[in-house]
Amino acid sequence: KSIRNSHRLPKPFRIGALDNPEHELDKLLKIIVDPIGEKLKSSYEEEDSDLRKSLDAFNKEAMKPIEAEANKIESHSEDISKSHQSIFPDLKIDLKIGISEIKFDPINALVDGSRLYISEYDHVVNWNQQGTGSQRALFWSILQVRSRLQSISDLKKEREKEIKAIEKDVKKLEKARDKAVKKETKDSKQIEIDSMKLKIDELRAKDVEKAVEAQENEVSLPGYMLLIDEPETALHPNAIRAASKYLYDLARDESWQVMLTTHSPLFLNPFEDNTTIVRLTRKNGFPSPLTYQSDSIAFSNQEKEQLVLLNTFDQNLAEMFFGQHPIVVEGDTEFASFQKVMEMDTKKYPLSNRPLIIRARGKFTIIPILKMLNHFKVDFSVLHDSDYPKNKSGGSNGVWTANENVLKEINICRESGRVVIHRISISTFEIEHKGVEIDDESNVILPSSSGKPFEMYDLLGKDSEVKASVEKVFDELVNVNSRQEAFDSGITLNDVFIKWVEENKISDPKFNLK
Repeated sequence: KSIRNSHRLPKPFRIGALDNPEHELDKLLKIIVDPIGEKLKSSYEEEDSDLRKSLDAFNKEAMKPIEAEANKIESHSEDISKSHQSIFPDLKIDLKIGISEIKFDPINALVDGSRLYISEYDHVVNWNQQGTGSQRALFWSILQVRSRLQSISDLKKEREKEIKAIEKDVKKLEKARDKAVKKETKDSKQIEIDSMKLKIDELRAKDVEKAVEAQENEVSLPGYMLLIDEPETALHPNAIRAASKYLYDLARDESWQVMLTTHSPLFLNPFEDNTTIVRLTRKNGFPSPLTYQSDSIAFSNQEKEQLVLLNTFDQNLAEMFFGQHPIVVEGDTEFASFQKVMEMDTKKYPLSNRPLIIRARGKFTIIPILKMLNHFKVDFSVLHDSDYPKNKSGGSNGVWTANENVLKEINICRESGRVVIHRISISTFEIEHKGVEIDDESNVILPSSSGKPFEMYDLLGKDSEVKASVEKVFDELVNVNSRQEAFDSGITLNDVFIKWVEENKISDPKFNLK
C-alpha cells in the first residue's frame, strides 16, 4: 500500500431492512442535476442574462397588484393606527404590504421537477408505486451509481480547490515579480509563474472520471463498503437469486466490498472465492461468532465441482450455516425416511428443533461436506451405506473403498474438536431396515434406484418394525450424546460386514470380503 493512500478507508453505505430509497434518490438527482444547476445559477447571477431579466420582470409584474391597492392598504393602516392610538397615543402603526423577491434555487427546482419512472410492457408508473422488493433493488442500483458520481463530484471539487490555491500563489508571485528590481529576480519569478500556470492547465485537462477509476485501482482497500441488512425482504425466490447474483457481482468489483446479514440460504454461496460467512450463535446469552472462509479450505477441483453442483440442486447445503444440527446422508431415501419419521411424531420432533438433513447425493461428496462443517466448527452426524466390496466383474468396488476415506475425514474432524456421530447402513439403507432379500442363486436382491425414496416413505407409514428401526438410528444421529463411533469399541466395518454376510447366508460374490 502506498503512503499516499494508506489513510484511505472504504466509504460505508448502509441499507437497513426497511429503509426507503427516496432519500438516496434525492442525493442521486442532486448530483446528476448539479452541472445543469450550476449553469442556471451562473446565468442568473449575470445581470444581462435572459434568465435574470425574465425573473426581474416577473418580480416587477408581481408588484403591480400591490401598487394598485396602495390607497386601500394605506386606509387600512390608518384605521389600525387610530384604534391603537386610543390606548397608546404616542405610537403610530404603519402597515406595509409587499412581496418578497422571487428567489431562484436551480438545484432544488430541478430535483423537485425530476421524476424516476419504471415501465413494464405498456405501463409506466412512478418508482414509489412499485412493490417493496422492487424498491429495495432500486435502492442498491441508485446507491451504486450515486456513489461513483459522488466520487467524481468530490474529485472535481478537490481539483477546483487545488486550482484556486495555485491561482492565489500565482497572484502573490506576480506582485513579487512586479516589485522586483533585478532582472534575474523578475525572470526567476516568471519561471515559477509559468510553471504554476502549466500545472493549472494540466489539472483542468485531466479526465476526472478516468482519474477516479485510476484511484480505485491504485488502493489496496475498496473505495466503498455496502452494508445491507436482510436484502431478501419482500423478494420472491427468483428475485432473491437475482439479487444474490447482483451483490456477488458487485463484490467482484475491486472498488466495492459487500457485507450483508441474511436469514435466507439463497444468499449464501460458500464456494464463491473471497467469501467469508460469519454465524452468530448464542451460548449462555452471549453471541459468539463462527467464521467460514471460502479461500481457506483445500478442496480438490473435483470436490469443488461436486459441491457447486450439489448446492445448485439442493439449498439444504447452504442452510447448514443457520444453526440447526446437520445430519449428512447419502441421498433422497434417507432424507425422505427421516422426514417421514418426524412428520409422524411432531411432539417428539417439533419443527423448531428439527435437525438439518443434508443430502450429499453420493458417498464421495460426503468428504468435502465434512471439510466444510469442520472448518465452520460445527458438530454433526453422518450416515452412509457400506455398499459391498466387489463389483459385478469381481474387481474392487470404489464405493466400498470410499468407506475408509470417509472415516479418515471423520477422524480429522474429531481431532479438530468436532463431535461427530457416525453410523453406517450395512449394504444399503433399505436393506438395513427392511431386511435382505436373496434370489434362487443366493445373490442379494438390491433395491432398484427408481422409486426408492417413495417406497421407503410409504412403508414407514405401514410397517411399525421398519419405522422403529429407522427411528432408532435417527434418534442416535440427532442425540449429540450418542456413541460417536459407528460400532462398539474395537469392532470394525469389516468385522460387522463379514458377520452380517454369514448370518444371512449370502454367497453373492459381490459381498465376499475374505
